[in-house]
Amino acid sequence: MQDTRETIIWLIVTASLIAMLLILFVVLLLYFSQRKQLAFQKYIDSLKSEYEKSLLNTELEIQEQTLQHISREIHDNIGLSLTLAKLHLNTFNSISTGNGTKKIEESAELIGKAIQDLSAISHSLNANVINSNGLLNALEEEALRISSIGTLKVNIIVFGESVFLDDQKELLLFRIIQEAMNNILKYAGASTARIELHYSAERLQLKIKDNGCGFDTGRRNGQTGSGLLNMQARTKSLDGTFAITSNHYGTLIDIIIPIKK
Repeated sequence: MQDTRETIIWLIVTASLIAMLLILFVVLLLYFSQRKQLAFQKYIDSLKSEYEKSLLNTELEIQEQTLQHISREIHDNIGLSLTLAKLHLNTFNSISTGNGTKKIEESAELIGKAIQDLSAISHSLNANVINSNGLLNALEEEALRISSIGTLKVNIIVFGESVFLDDQKELLLFRIIQEAMNNILKYAGASTARIELHYSAERLQLKIKDNGCGFDTGRRNGQTGSGLLNMQARTKSLDGTFAITSNHYGTLIDIIIPIKK
């Protein structure tokens, strides 16, 4: 009788252990299956992110090629035509007298200024401005060009020790700032703008401030919306973060770009 009871207890214990092992096996199977599924989903998300980034880079590259084409057209065609017109007027000026001479001199001055303006625009559109001068020098030139118009004073402030990024990254940052300046000139009604570059070992923080009328950041339409989308797209391609705040005192764009050593 005692042996039978021990046998029954042993069978119960054994059956319980087997049941527990089976439950543990099922739990582990579900765990590893879920883990594998999560890893697969993460891989899919990674592929999707890489595809979107590749697509975005292709789009930005096409935009850059278009800008370079416009730059060459301005420089080679319009600039040449205006130069020839100026030379013609200068030649006519040398054999003319009276009031007509004054008119021609004024025309020559206006055409000369137009040539300089077109040259500056062409220069700012060309990506070689970054390759040749670097981001900071290119920004200084752009600030001078905008400030010379007389409606907006642009200041550039650098904090920390500047870090040279590769040409593509610096070009994207330059285009972001150009887009911001374009929006300020068109819509903000600002008298001053401030570009701050905060350098550290791990990141570059870019702040663009103006004292304009501001706008509702929740309602982005028209050219302003398109400009913001372009800035956000370029920031995303740099693995950065983009934030904007605006009120009737002005607008602040805050961008953080990681610096990978």
